[in-house]
Order: sequence, then C-alpha cells, then structure tokens
Amino acid sequence: MNIKKIEEIIQKELLFDPIKQPELRLNQYAEWKAACEALNLTYDYLPKPRIELYQHRTMFRFNTDTVLLAGFMRIHKHDTVLDIGTNNGVLVLAAAQYSDQKIIGVELQGEACLLAKKNIRLHKLEDQCSILHQNIQDVDITPVDVIISNPPYFPLSEQSIQTTPKQMARHEITLNLKTLIDQINRLLKDGGHCYLVHRADRLSEIIERFHAIHMEVKQVQPVYDEQKEDARCVLIEAVKQAKCGCRLLSPIIIKR
Repeated sequence: MNIKKIEEIIQKELLFDPIKQPELRLNQYAEWKAACEALNLTYDYLPKPRIELYQHRTMFRFNTDTVLLAGFMRIHKHDTVLDIGTNNGVLVLAAAQYSDQKIIGVELQGEACLLAKKNIRLHKLEDQCSILHQNIQDVDITPVDVIISNPPYFPLSEQSIQTTPKQMARHEITLNLKTLIDQINRLLKDGGHCYLVHRADRLSEIIERFHAIHMEVKQVQPVYDEQKEDARCVLIEAVKQAKCGCRLLSPIIIKR
C-alpha cells in the first residue's frame, strides 16, 4: 500500500465519499473509481449493521467471521469499547452504531491504521472513535466496558510464515492467544464483557485461559458450514469476575 497516498486521502479528501455525496456526475464517479483502482482500494459494506468503508485488496478484508461477531456482540449506549486488532476499523464503526461513548481500535500494522482513520473520517466519527498504532501490550488506557476482537486464529508452526499483512492478521506472529486474553483482562473493567470469534478447535484452550485469569465464558455459539461436519468457528462472550455458568446457544448454519 502507498502510505503517502493514503495520507493524502485522509488529509485532503481526494477520493469521492458516497456517504457525503450520494448524487454525483458521471465524470466524478469515473475519477473516484480510477483513484480507488490506482490505490488498490475497494468500497464495500458490512450488512448488519450496515457500515460502508474502504478496504485494500492485498490486506486482510472483513469476512463472514467479522459479520458474525458484529451481530453477536452486545454493546449498550454508554459502553466504552476497545477493538483489538482493528484492521480497517470495521468493528469500531459497527460499535459506534450502538454506543455514544469512546471507541478505540488498536492495530499494529501502520497501513491498516491509516485506512481505519480514513473510514472513521468517512463516517464523521473522529470525535468518538480513535485508532492507536501500537502493540496491545503497550496500550495504556482507562479500562473499558467492552472489548471485541477478531484475532489471529492460527498458532505458529515449524513451517515458516511470511509476514505479509494477511498472514499477520491470520497467524499468531505478533499476538498469540495467551497474550490476547491476558491483555483483555488488563484492559477490561470488572464486570466488563468481551466478545471474540475464534476457531472451534481451540475452544477448550480459550476457556481454560479465561478461567485462569478469573474471567468466565458465559456464552458460546458454534458456527457450522452446511457442507462440513465440524464447527468452523465459535462466537464467545466472556465476563470479568463473573460466576461460573455457560450457555451453549443454538448453532448458526452458513449456507453456500
């Protein structure tokens, strides 16, 4: 990604924003489309809640898991929210549809931070939403009411992994499961809620780690692909300093 060009977009609004200008002349649309193509950007939307935003073709793009997590998380009007591994900011924007309080996204990849800032500006949410270009271990904020995360799923193996933007978003190159959950505990208020989507085959590891730091998994919802026998992922709600007791919700079946 051309960081300088993205910075120019953020500072000068070089790209046409359909939200701000729903009616446009053909030449304006052509100019906007050409600018998007030149920067390898696409203009997409999250269906529920409907969020329009830019994504980069070569970076991690929101997928079914993101959509599921956006529908699973429960955020109230006065909740402060932290999104760990925010990427292009889609879950920050989704949280802003429900809360009127501060929403913070943390992202280690600089290019993704710039794009997330562009998307926040697109929705005129700069006063409410902010992006921190930091390692989560270095984040120093007041504990929040809700933490959400669609984290890297795959543990590192002996096989070498290239540190491309997509691989960093999918593999535990810079953030493993133990560190993620420890940081959730550090940055969440007592009684606060955490919402995750993760691989189903790591559920026991997730529950064990939460329990070790006095957080309890309160709800689990498995997600199945209709063409496969085993669950593909799980949606998880955990609460800090909560009593034992977990609900297993009805499965979601993804039809192809």
